[in-house]
Formats: sequence, C-alpha cells, structure tokens
Amino acid sequence: MFIKKLMISNQKGIIRDIEFHRGLNLIVDETIHIVDIEKKNTPNIDRETGNSVGKTTVLKLIDFCLGAEPKIIYTDKENNKEIALVKDFLVNTKVLISLVLKEDLDDADSKEI
Repeated sequence: MFIKKLMISNQKGIIRDIEFHRGLNLIVDETIHIVDIEKKNTPNIDRETGNSVGKTTVLKLIDFCLGAEPKIIYTDKENNKEIALVKDFLVNTKVLISLVLKEDLDDADSKEI
C-alpha cells in the first residue's frame, strides 16, 4: 500500500490537502518574497528557508492515522509538554484527519482505503 492523500479539514472546510505520488515526495515552502537589495530599487527574489512549513506535523498526522496516540500531534517531543493552542484548535474546531492508502498509485482502478 502507498499513501495517496492526507487531508486535514474541520467545520469550515479543507485546511490542507496533500497528494502523494510514486517516488520521492518533498514538503517545501513555496513562499516567495520580493525584496529590495540595499535599496537600489533592484527587486530580488528571496525564498524562505523551509522552516515551519509543517514537515514534522505531516509525519505526526500520518503516524496518528496509522494508529499512534492522538497526543503525538499536540505534544512537543523535546520537553514532552502539551501545546495547548494546538490541542484546543484540534478539539474546538473538530479537525478531521483523513489518510487515503492505495494499492497502486499508477493504477486509477486499484483498491484504496
């Protein structure tokens, strides 16, 4: 089985919908900022570093969908403390995390769960 999709939604709609494909799947921040280098009025494209884009969270959500305890989503691994803001958001907005698994990503008719 392969991971086909991870969808995070709540009462208001889809928060994030991630499609996976065969091979390497990268989670990157595609945010681009236009900056003025040394105020010479020459715009330059400055890319974000890729921090805080949700890489670890995506892995935690997949782990949860495959049977891990819910608290892994809202607990800081380094100090083992719950992050109240995250937990409250998940509970109060009734977040639903859906994982779709597929036998063959290249076959549209293959079995999925």
